[in-house]
Amino acid sequence: MKKLLTIILICVLAIGFTNIAKAADWLQFGSNDEQTIFFDTQSFQKTGDTTYAVWFKRQYTDAYKKEEIKKNNYNPPAYDLCYMEFNYLSKKNKILSLVSYDSNNNVIRSIDEPSFSKWENIVPNSMGANMFKMTYYFYKEYHLSMLTEIKNLQTKTIIVSIITIVVSTIIIIAGIYFIYRRIKKNNTFFN
Repeated sequence: MKKLLTIILICVLAIGFTNIAKAADWLQFGSNDEQTIFFDTQSFQKTGDTTYAVWFKRQYTDAYKKEEIKKNNYNPPAYDLCYMEFNYLSKKNKILSLVSYDSNNNVIRSIDEPSFSKWENIVPNSMGANMFKMTYYFYKEYHLSMLTEIKNLQTKTIIVSIITIVVSTIIIIAGIYFIYRRIKKNNTFFN
């Protein structure tokens, strides 16, 4: 029974962690008259020894869109999703992917590994600097600690599973031994 409960617990935890990893969790960290910017707290990926990547969402304000149509005869997208990579040692960033959407969530433009994407210095006191500071703090303080907690929980779950298997095996062996002794003593099991 304990073994079955342990297996069920492991499956539930595995499914739960899989769903957590796939769900987007947009956290707003900046806005101005033109846009509001979010980053997805569930999308952090360690891409190298000193690099990580994360998804950003940039929603344009209605006022900005109207101004762009009026001024430049350009209808900007409702929002962009941008996958950016940061090097926290050299304080540089680059765009890995950019996807623009209209107000009906239809893709207008999609660029993977854009040709213009190269490592660039993060300009001090800019929106890019704020994006780096916020995501690096979150990556360092939250994301890495969460990965450690998940690994620790997985290790504990494995240890509990092993202990449960060992205890179950001992109980089964003890039961078999008890039955064997009873059969040997009485020459029959059902007396």
